[in-house]
Amino acid sequence: MDTVKEDKRLKKGEQMRHSILLAAIDIISSEGIGQVSAAKIAAAIGTSKSNIFHHFKTKEAILLGVHDFIYEGFEMSFSVDETDLKTYLTKLGDALLGSQEDMRIYKAFYAFYNEGLFVEIFRKRLEESTALLLQMIEHQLTSICADQGLVNSQIKERIKIVALGILCFLDGGGLHHMLNPSLTRLDDVWNMQIEFWENYLKSK
Repeated sequence: MDTVKEDKRLKKGEQMRHSILLAAIDIISSEGIGQVSAAKIAAAIGTSKSNIFHHFKTKEAILLGVHDFIYEGFEMSFSVDETDLKTYLTKLGDALLGSQEDMRIYKAFYAFYNEGLFVEIFRKRLEESTALLLQMIEHQLTSICADQGLVNSQIKERIKIVALGILCFLDGGGLHHMLNPSLTRLDDVWNMQIEFWENYLKSK
């Protein structure tokens, strides 16, 4: 097959997969995971059910694709390239709490959390993704602490605790912001947490 034609077909296929995932996110955010169907997605993007299943073999594959798509976005938000602890934590909060321009993503994300309590395959994927995010935060914190000379006998364990605290706060803070976008005190609470985590990591 001609390489140029193959590349064009590949890009077109990637664009269709992207459109399918975005349509599924729209349905999940407005109606819930249980209401996702190939027929609804096909109608939303103007294609056929058979084309949907050409790109995703099952409904379950579509849903897992949505989950992975959302988490890829979160991973980008967690990859804040900073060497200063306070700046890193501030930018992290801004990325995940201060710029929620597309509430659909967050509604879909929390729908997976809800389903993960009851559906094994979603729970397993959530556990895997959460573990990866924790590793990413721990890696960033370890690098920053090393650059700033923050070394003590408990630093590794403290970094693990802070990483988990960050993830738990952002999960809960994101939920409350989603329920009430005008909840301005979240920024104040986040800044208070930053001060606590910074002092905790720096203390002897």
